[in-house]
Amino acid sequence: MSSFSHYRIVWLKLPTLEIEYYSIRDMPIKQFSKEELLQKYGKLVGPQPNNGDKSILFRLATQFKEQAKIMLAVDGELLTIAMLLSEDKILHMLPLHFADNDHKYAVMEIVAQEVERRRATAIIVVGEVWVAPFDPNAPYRRAIDCPEKTEAIQVAALSKSGEEFTYCVPFGKNEEKILFGEETISEMPSNFLVPVKKIWAKPTRRL
Repeated sequence: MSSFSHYRIVWLKLPTLEIEYYSIRDMPIKQFSKEELLQKYGKLVGPQPNNGDKSILFRLATQFKEQAKIMLAVDGELLTIAMLLSEDKILHMLPLHFADNDHKYAVMEIVAQEVERRRATAIIVVGEVWVAPFDPNAPYRRAIDCPEKTEAIQVAALSKSGEEFTYCVPFGKNEEKILFGEETISEMPSNFLVPVKKIWAKPTRRL
């Protein structure tokens, strides 16, 4: 038997004072055997080697990024997943869907509550995003509204200790084949992770 939790939040939009309700369903993710995964994807990316100069978070994010590329090439799409971590252990995984930018921030408020409840010390969010070159004539234009936009795999990683970085792997499609562009990594803060940062910034309660 399968079960799920239902997370819900009320979002008050300013200045219209319009009330919207957002929710995510915490559904169990089907478990596949190693043999089934190898048959479907042909290759599984194992843990990255510990060379002593990279953090656990960096090695995990790199592993998930490489596996996401393989899955996208086979499936043609990626489900956005938030992974809540404690050291190298995955505490929980949440499937996410962002209908629009407002919805994205509302959903991340729910994710932040789950981070607090499970006492996670790091989070990695893997999914597809739109990316576009910066236009100084339209500095506030979102990537989705840019004519030169392209799709990309985004792997955003954040730890309670302050480590933060984002992988970006642009891709296109040619006759149903996925073609990957040059990937980048940035240490610029991800705005959509601000709700999680606020949770970790809260004073610790003393008993």
